[in-house]
Amino acid sequence: MATRQMTPEMTDEEDVIDLSPAQHALIRDLFDEVEQSSGRQRAEAFERPAR
Repeated sequence: MATRQMTPEMTDEEDVIDLSPAQHALIRDLFDEVEQSSGRQRAEAFERPAR
């Protein structure tokens, strides 16, 4: 999984139109990680999108 962070602080340089697809891609990556994990790693991966 690519390590990406999209936080409100980044919006200074990014247009909201650019930010939305990037956030969707991040969420998709996080849920892919949940799907591919099991046990404790799955639980930890599941907690990340909830933050």
